[in-house]
Amino acid sequence: MWPWEHLAFGYILYSVAHRLVTRRGVTTPAALAVAVATQLPDIIDKPLAWTFELLPSGVSLAHSAFFVPPVTLAAYLVGRWTGFKRLWIPFLVGYLSHLLGDGVSDVAYGGSPSFSFLLWPLYETSTPSRAGLFSNFFYYLGNYLETLASPEGVVYILLELSLLGTAFLLWLWDGAPGLPRFRLGSSLPHRNR
Repeated sequence: MWPWEHLAFGYILYSVAHRLVTRRGVTTPAALAVAVATQLPDIIDKPLAWTFELLPSGVSLAHSAFFVPPVTLAAYLVGRWTGFKRLWIPFLVGYLSHLLGDGVSDVAYGGSPSFSFLLWPLYETSTPSRAGLFSNFFYYLGNYLETLASPEGVVYILLELSLLGTAFLLWLWDGAPGLPRFRLGSSLPHRNR
């Protein structure tokens, strides 16, 4: 999945779950935690594998189920330190959504779900690539654009628009967390009657 797809997927999962439990919209700190968590596995694994060659592949350490408890503990400690004690909850939902999204993303290309990467390092799943971060990025971007241009690309585009549109509508319903709140008329001069 691409970063915007991970963000949309994670936001949808967290927003719906949060509304079901609390009956309230997502706050800005929670939205930011989801945003960071949905990108973190790729931010860790891709550069360490593709550029620095410290990991065997771009889907290894941070995509492993064994990495989830320590990174969630780190989010919990950051939340306590910053005064947002429940920050670990949106972080965990966002992080798990990334792993879930990677596991089912092949379905959009006609493949089957695969979650074997969760068992790294016990189970090696992808071929190592040492072409570099930007070379790999443009390789995958080329494949993405090729898919969009193919007949199957119409289905992919419809799925993507549905995903992004749903996330955007939920974000609006939540009050657009992360944007300053404007009240119509609040900046108008007060009139005495």
